[in-house]
Amino acid sequence: MKKFSRFLVTGLVITLISLSFLVIYDVKNFFDDPGFLWHLKDGRDILQTFSIPYEDNYLSLTRPWISDQWLSDVILYTLYSIGNFKLIFYFFTFLSITFIFFFYRKVILLKFSNSIVSTFVSILVILFCKIHFIARPVFFSCLLIICFLYLLEKFKNINDSKSFLVINLQFFFLFFLYANMHPSFFMAFFIWGVFVLESYIKNYKNFDYKKYIITSFVILFATFINPYFISLHESILFLSNSEYFMSLNEEWQSVKLFSVVGILATLIISSISLSFILSKDYRKKVSFTYFICSLVFYYYAMKHLRGVTYFSIISGIPLSALLVKAYSFRISNKICILRLLPKFLKHINLCLKNDKVCYAACFIFAFTLVVSNFQNKSDFKPCINKFPYKVASFINNNKLKGNIIASPDYGGFLSWHLHSVKPVMDDRNTLLGEKAYKDYINAQKSSRNMYYYAIKQDAPLVLVDKNTPKYKSYFKSDAFRVLFKSNKFMLLKVKIFD
Repeated sequence: MKKFSRFLVTGLVITLISLSFLVIYDVKNFFDDPGFLWHLKDGRDILQTFSIPYEDNYLSLTRPWISDQWLSDVILYTLYSIGNFKLIFYFFTFLSITFIFFFYRKVILLKFSNSIVSTFVSILVILFCKIHFIARPVFFSCLLIICFLYLLEKFKNINDSKSFLVINLQFFFLFFLYANMHPSFFMAFFIWGVFVLESYIKNYKNFDYKKYIITSFVILFATFINPYFISLHESILFLSNSEYFMSLNEEWQSVKLFSVVGILATLIISSISLSFILSKDYRKKVSFTYFICSLVFYYYAMKHLRGVTYFSIISGIPLSALLVKAYSFRISNKICILRLLPKFLKHINLCLKNDKVCYAACFIFAFTLVVSNFQNKSDFKPCINKFPYKVASFINNNKLKGNIIASPDYGGFLSWHLHSVKPVMDDRNTLLGEKAYKDYINAQKSSRNMYYYAIKQDAPLVLVDKNTPKYKSYFKSDAFRVLFKSNKFMLLKVKIFD
């Protein structure tokens, strides 16, 4: 009877948490990333041709291309072909929550033996991850960094050669996947470097050079097993060094310090820093690696919105140490604040340590996803009000041909939807280069500039967002003829191509 009551209490709590996640993880804006549909098209082409792309044929000009997320694109399209956009959303939602839940449960229980804190931190990290929850391969990067941190914890406790071999095989497989799914594996390189440095400082007299050199080589070597070899690494370094490209995309914009996210992240890092400096006991519980990486990723998060997710994942462990200390705080030697609800906390604490209950919790969450599948009336696709669906239909129905000039934000959408017309550009920064973006921005300054730009790009069609300041000048210009208008967009034809 006691076991049943524990299971029931935990089941109710997990169900409530799961239902709340379904509210948090809504479909709004999930598919609105400008690069989502070209990722989907890349996955489709790879599966249809059984070949990795070395050239881009989606845009008006053919260029050499490094598809650094090709494996993620294949997974995206496989999901789409099985269950359309809806399956992609539910797959991302379920996988992100279960990965985070199990990681913090395993690591925090191992380090601090407190399942209440592990659950709370999991929820907090999930809320942070929601900020950059989009249908794009960066999602897989977050899961892979979680896996890497988990393996790092296992690596610390290696005692025999067999375990060392197993962990190196796991590292190899993880970084092989990482290098073919997302270019952010350089972040894992940084974390590993800090970890090796910490290990050396702590054990410099008995430092096992052979052990760390072998594992470092395995990690590095695994990333070179990709279709592009060293060219992949070179392209990643080029992207990270381009401040110009960073300024173009919303995900690379800085987080406002006095926003909710900024304040919460600052409070977390301030608490971690003060505790690390002032408390010797805290320094023992939280490694130098987690502290330094939390600081670095806090800076990254405040500079770029994309970094918020990584910061929350990294800082979860040092934050847990603080919460465990607060959880065990006593008013006197015998009275604990949290004993106000002793039976409830005891049941939850015992149940969350049980593997069977954790798997049951995941089943309950999956069930809530399935149930919501029949109730959710949201559009599982890129937003109709943000993308030119009617323009794409007009072009296809009238069998127009040639190239089309449009905002890079619509390039992936047009590549996916159009049959005989190719966009001049999309949001692939490393593919197009800085000059291509500057030329497009300069062309937008006037209808005259756009006219000459269209001739240069051999593009008879121009897609104009009616909310742009230059909309009226294009409309009145003698150089363009209006082909189609919708509530938000206007399709023009350059008269010289008539």
